Amino acid sequence: MDTAKNRVAIILCGGQSTRMQNPKSHLVYHFQEQYLHLIQLCVEAGLETYVSCTFDQAYTFKENTKLILDLSLYTNAGPISGLLSAIEKHPTKAILVIGCDYPLFGKFELNQLLDTFELNKQTVCFYNEISQMEEPLLAIYHPNDFSRIKSNFLAGKQSLRNFLAASNPIRIKPKSIDVLKSFDTPEEFSNFTAPPNAL
Repeated sequence: MDTAKNRVAIILCGGQSTRMQNPKSHLVYHFQEQYLHLIQLCVEAGLETYVSCTFDQAYTFKENTKLILDLSLYTNAGPISGLLSAIEKHPTKAILVIGCDYPLFGKFELNQLLDTFELNKQTVCFYNEISQMEEPLLAIYHPNDFSRIKSNFLAGKQSLRNFLAASNPIRIKPKSIDVLKSFDTPEEFSNFTAPPNAL
Protein backbone atom coordinates (compact mmCIF):
# COMPACT_ATOMS: atom_id res chain seq x y z
CA MET A 1 0.00 0.00 0.00
CA ASP A 2 1.23 3.50 -0.82
CA THR A 3 1.30 5.10 2.63
CA ALA A 4 1.83 8.56 1.14
CA LYS A 5 -1.78 8.45 -0.06
CA ASN A 6 -2.91 8.38 3.58
CA ARG A 7 -1.12 11.63 4.43
CA VAL A 8 -1.18 15.22 3.23
CA ALA A 9 1.02 18.17 4.12
CA ILE A 10 0.07 21.75 4.87
CA ILE A 11 2.51 24.65 5.00
CA LEU A 12 1.11 27.14 7.51
CA CYS A 13 1.39 30.63 6.03
CA GLY A 14 -1.60 32.36 7.58
CA GLY A 15 0.17 34.43 10.24
CA GLN A 16 0.57 38.19 10.21
CA SER A 17 4.41 38.19 10.45
CA THR A 18 4.20 41.38 12.53
CA ARG A 19 7.67 41.18 14.08
CA MET A 20 9.33 40.09 10.83
CA GLN A 21 7.68 43.03 8.99
CA ASN A 22 7.44 40.90 5.84
CA PRO A 23 5.49 37.70 5.15
CA LYS A 24 7.63 34.86 6.50
CA SER A 25 6.33 32.51 3.83
CA HIS A 26 7.88 34.68 1.10
CA LEU A 27 11.33 35.17 2.60
CA VAL A 28 14.17 33.52 0.70
CA TYR A 29 16.40 31.24 2.77
CA HIS A 30 17.14 28.45 0.26
CA PHE A 31 17.31 30.19 -3.14
CA GLN A 32 13.50 30.39 -3.41
CA GLU A 33 10.64 31.66 -1.29
CA GLN A 34 10.24 29.62 1.89
CA TYR A 35 6.79 28.27 1.04
CA LEU A 36 8.12 27.00 -2.29
CA HIS A 37 11.11 25.41 -0.57
CA LEU A 38 8.83 23.56 1.87
CA ILE A 39 6.44 22.50 -0.89
CA GLN A 40 9.41 21.05 -2.77
CA LEU A 41 10.56 19.09 0.29
CA CYS A 42 7.10 17.62 0.83
CA VAL A 43 6.38 16.85 -2.82
CA GLU A 44 9.74 15.10 -3.16
CA ALA A 45 8.66 12.95 -0.19
CA GLY A 46 5.55 11.95 -2.16
CA LEU A 47 3.06 14.09 -0.24
CA GLU A 48 0.10 16.00 -1.62
CA THR A 49 0.97 19.45 -0.35
CA TYR A 50 -1.04 22.61 0.29
CA VAL A 51 -0.38 26.12 1.50
CA SER A 52 -2.66 27.06 4.37
CA CYS A 53 -3.54 30.76 4.44
CA THR A 54 -6.34 33.27 4.77
CA PHE A 55 -8.56 34.40 1.91
CA ASP A 56 -6.84 37.82 1.91
CA GLN A 57 -3.41 36.22 1.48
CA ALA A 58 -4.28 33.86 -1.36
CA TYR A 59 -3.30 36.25 -4.16
CA THR A 60 0.31 36.41 -2.91
CA PHE A 61 1.07 32.80 -3.85
CA LYS A 62 1.90 31.49 -7.31
CA GLU A 63 -1.10 30.65 -9.44
CA ASN A 64 -0.54 26.88 -9.47
CA THR A 65 -0.12 26.63 -5.69
CA LYS A 66 -2.65 24.32 -4.01
CA LEU A 67 -4.33 26.32 -1.26
CA ILE A 68 -6.47 25.49 1.73
CA LEU A 69 -8.09 28.72 2.88
CA ASP A 70 -9.13 29.21 6.49
CA LEU A 71 -12.84 28.44 6.75
CA SER A 72 -15.02 31.15 8.27
CA LEU A 73 -15.85 28.94 11.26
CA TYR A 74 -12.18 28.75 12.21
CA THR A 75 -10.74 32.15 11.30
CA ASN A 76 -8.53 34.30 13.55
CA ALA A 77 -7.58 31.46 15.88
CA GLY A 78 -3.94 30.99 15.00
CA PRO A 79 -2.45 27.75 13.64
CA ILE A 80 -5.44 25.68 14.67
CA SER A 81 -7.44 27.58 12.01
CA GLY A 82 -5.29 26.08 9.28
CA LEU A 83 -5.29 22.58 10.73
CA LEU A 84 -9.06 22.46 11.23
CA SER A 85 -9.67 23.80 7.72
CA ALA A 86 -7.41 21.05 6.36
CA ILE A 87 -9.23 18.46 8.45
CA GLU A 88 -12.52 19.51 6.83
CA LYS A 89 -10.96 18.83 3.41
CA HIS A 90 -9.14 15.62 4.39
CA PRO A 91 -10.98 14.12 7.38
CA THR A 92 -9.49 10.63 7.01
CA LYS A 93 -5.88 11.48 6.22
CA ALA A 94 -3.03 12.21 8.58
CA ILE A 95 -1.95 15.84 8.26
CA LEU A 96 1.67 16.95 8.35
CA VAL A 97 1.90 20.52 9.61
CA ILE A 98 4.99 22.65 8.93
CA GLY A 99 5.24 26.27 9.98
CA CYS A 100 6.83 28.54 7.38
CA ASP A 101 9.07 30.15 10.02
CA TYR A 102 11.40 27.17 10.62
CA PRO A 103 14.06 27.55 7.88
CA LEU A 104 16.46 25.10 9.58
CA PHE A 105 13.92 22.30 9.21
CA GLY A 106 15.03 20.12 6.32
CA LYS A 107 14.79 16.77 4.59
CA PHE A 108 16.34 14.85 7.48
CA GLU A 109 13.77 16.17 9.96
CA LEU A 110 10.93 15.61 7.50
CA ASN A 111 11.95 11.98 7.16
CA GLN A 112 12.15 11.68 10.95
CA LEU A 113 8.53 12.78 11.21
CA LEU A 114 7.31 10.55 8.38
CA ASP A 115 9.22 7.45 9.51
CA THR A 116 8.18 7.85 13.14
CA PHE A 117 4.55 8.31 12.18
CA GLU A 118 4.61 5.27 9.92
CA LEU A 119 6.15 3.15 12.68
CA ASN A 120 3.76 4.23 15.44
CA LYS A 121 0.54 5.18 13.61
CA GLN A 122 -0.24 8.02 16.01
CA THR A 123 0.31 11.76 16.29
CA VAL A 124 4.00 12.68 16.35
CA CYS A 125 5.77 15.97 16.96
CA PHE A 126 9.20 17.37 17.63
CA TYR A 127 10.01 18.08 21.25
CA ASN A 128 12.17 20.90 22.60
CA GLU A 129 14.06 19.55 25.60
CA ILE A 130 15.25 23.01 26.61
CA SER A 131 11.80 24.59 26.83
CA GLN A 132 10.23 21.19 27.59
CA MET A 133 7.52 21.92 25.05
CA GLU A 134 6.03 20.13 22.10
CA GLU A 135 6.38 21.78 18.68
CA PRO A 136 2.86 21.84 17.20
CA LEU A 137 3.99 23.34 13.88
CA LEU A 138 6.46 20.52 13.22
CA ALA A 139 4.10 17.59 13.65
CA ILE A 140 1.90 14.99 12.01
CA TYR A 141 -1.64 14.77 13.38
CA HIS A 142 -3.41 11.40 13.24
CA PRO A 143 -7.10 11.31 12.22
CA ASN A 144 -7.91 9.66 15.55
CA ASP A 145 -7.22 13.02 17.19
CA PHE A 146 -9.25 15.20 14.83
CA SER A 147 -12.54 15.09 16.74
CA ARG A 148 -10.79 16.09 19.98
CA ILE A 149 -8.96 18.96 18.28
CA LYS A 150 -12.28 20.25 16.95
CA SER A 151 -13.98 19.80 20.34
CA ASN A 152 -11.17 21.75 22.01
CA PHE A 153 -11.63 24.57 19.52
CA LEU A 154 -15.38 24.75 20.07
CA ALA A 155 -14.71 24.87 23.82
CA GLY A 156 -12.40 27.86 23.34
CA LYS A 157 -9.16 25.87 23.66
CA GLN A 158 -7.24 27.03 20.60
CA SER A 159 -3.66 26.10 21.50
CA LEU A 160 -2.26 23.15 19.56
CA ARG A 161 0.71 23.08 21.91
CA ASN A 162 -1.60 22.62 24.88
CA PHE A 163 -3.45 19.92 22.96
CA LEU A 164 -0.23 18.02 22.38
CA ALA A 165 0.93 18.47 25.97
CA ALA A 166 -2.34 16.96 27.22
CA SER A 167 -2.27 14.15 24.67
CA ASN A 168 0.17 11.32 24.29
CA PRO A 169 2.00 12.03 21.03
CA ILE A 170 5.25 10.43 20.05
CA ARG A 171 7.85 13.08 20.86
CA ILE A 172 10.89 13.30 18.60
CA LYS A 173 14.17 14.79 19.79
CA PRO A 174 15.87 16.65 16.91
CA LYS A 175 19.47 15.99 15.94
CA SER A 176 20.09 19.67 16.66
CA ILE A 177 17.94 21.90 18.85
CA ASP A 178 18.56 24.71 16.35
CA VAL A 179 16.13 23.03 13.94
CA LEU A 180 13.30 24.07 16.25
CA LYS A 181 14.15 27.76 16.14
CA SER A 182 11.45 30.00 14.75
CA PHE A 183 12.84 32.96 12.80
CA ASP A 184 10.66 35.92 13.76
CA THR A 185 12.67 39.13 13.30
CA PRO A 186 14.57 40.86 10.47
CA GLU A 187 17.79 40.40 12.47
CA GLU A 188 17.29 36.63 12.66
CA PHE A 189 16.59 36.52 8.94
CA SER A 190 19.74 38.52 8.17
CA ASN A 191 21.89 36.21 10.32
CA PHE A 192 20.54 32.99 8.80
CA THR A 193 23.05 30.39 7.62
CA ALA A 194 21.70 27.27 5.90
CA PRO A 195 22.91 23.91 7.24
CA PRO A 196 23.66 21.17 4.68
CA ASN A 197 20.67 19.00 5.66
CA ALA A 198 18.16 21.83 5.07
CA LEU A 199 18.75 21.86 1.33
